[in-house]
Amino acid sequence: MSVSSSVDWPYATSQAGTANAWQVEIFTDPAALEESWLRLTLEGHAGPFQTFGWLSAWYKAATRYDLAEPLILTGSRRADGRPDIILPLCRYKAYGCTIISSPDLGVSDLYEPVLNKALPGDGSALETFFKQARQKLPPHDMIFISKLEATADGTAPSLAPPRFLAQLPYFAWSLDLCDGEDPDKLVKSKTRRSVRQKINQMQRAATREIEVHDEQIGADTLDTIFSMRAERLSAINRPDGLKLAAWRQLYEEICTGQHADLKPSSTLLLCDNQPVGAQLGIQHKGHFVGTLLSFKMGPYERYSPGMQVVFENVRRLAQSGARRFDLSGGDQPYKRQLGCTPRPLFEMMVPGSFKGTVLWALWHSKNKLKSYPRLFNALKRIRGLAVPRH
Repeated sequence: MSVSSSVDWPYATSQAGTANAWQVEIFTDPAALEESWLRLTLEGHAGPFQTFGWLSAWYKAATRYDLAEPLILTGSRRADGRPDIILPLCRYKAYGCTIISSPDLGVSDLYEPVLNKALPGDGSALETFFKQARQKLPPHDMIFISKLEATADGTAPSLAPPRFLAQLPYFAWSLDLCDGEDPDKLVKSKTRRSVRQKINQMQRAATREIEVHDEQIGADTLDTIFSMRAERLSAINRPDGLKLAAWRQLYEEICTGQHADLKPSSTLLLCDNQPVGAQLGIQHKGHFVGTLLSFKMGPYERYSPGMQVVFENVRRLAQSGARRFDLSGGDQPYKRQLGCTPRPLFEMMVPGSFKGTVLWALWHSKNKLKSYPRLFNALKRIRGLAVPRH
């Protein structure tokens, strides 16, 4: 359903007659965009988390459990109105504010617009689109987009002026899977030797098997991966963001494999028929992202089952013709040990009201302070001393 008229949204303004103006529309029903979205993701540029497959399932789960509602911006410069850009967003209330954000809520690891193949290098076109699109948005206190991918040269994305952007304190990590290169040599030699040693030790102690599920992943396999992950997070006293029923529903739908622009993939490491390590991921046009990685704690932990699963996946995906193996955001040591390359990530906050401006000023000040690490850390320590501990 399109909701772009000025009657629907009091902040909408006419763009007629503007040079190089975009035809901007806002949709609240992703199904209305399915054909155009699929064409753009398959013929143009999109990250796995912005495919129609991932986000149609995300929106369905978030709506069913009242977590957020879809809000999708499209822009076109074509006579037929077909989108050249899709900016998937959502809207929800939190902390007394109405927030328009990327469709994430803790489960979509990376964000980038869905673009016509001619647009990725045209920063001015993206900024013009976003400036026009903001005028059509419903009332909100802020727009907040996190985990924004950098441009090809590693700089901040050009959706908004620099004062609304800040680099995150962690990176996204990936391996480029080069055509013709020996898959075994994609991983750092020291790590490769260590993993092979662990594999040999495990094989001497038990029957070792690798179980791969492509295209479709059954409920039993998904249960195994979720329970292994929950057990490990509980053991190390970390919260499990996937406890919400909405995200279980999201993964159940993704794992059906019924999406034209996205396919699921899982790899299980079995010892004596018992799962001890697993990675679940999604793949779009040769770009694989590992979304869930876990291993079973206990006697087999000393064989590094998580690293074994990643090692097997790198080899398998390289042989299948995939071009990138992505471990997404977070600076865990194993990513560097594998030989992954870091990519900067950004977040964007644009105020939409007086309340949002106050929050933006606080956010902006915090990010400025981070450029002075000693002062920032000193203030954190002072704040820690000032907060009562129970």
